[in-house]
Amino acid sequence: MKVEEELEALKHSLIGLANSNKDYNDVVYNVYKQREEKQQLQLEIAEQGNGRERLEQIAALLEEQTCELEIYDDQLVRRLV
Repeated sequence: MKVEEELEALKHSLIGLANSNKDYNDVVYNVYKQREEKQQLQLEIAEQGNGRERLEQIAALLEEQTCELEIYDDQLVRRLV
């Protein structure tokens, strides 16, 4: 993942700057920014996975049902909605 690579490079830069007693505030800011971006991407991926799982459940439910309904089934209607 690109964000992880950038975060790793920033960590190495931070270590180098800290060892040479230089100002490293900009690098620290960028590390925090990359961490937040990584966390946001992970949340988005998790949300997409949950949505995909729900769609698969709905598709499986529809495949199990026959097309011919003889009586009204309130539970089936609620599950479809």
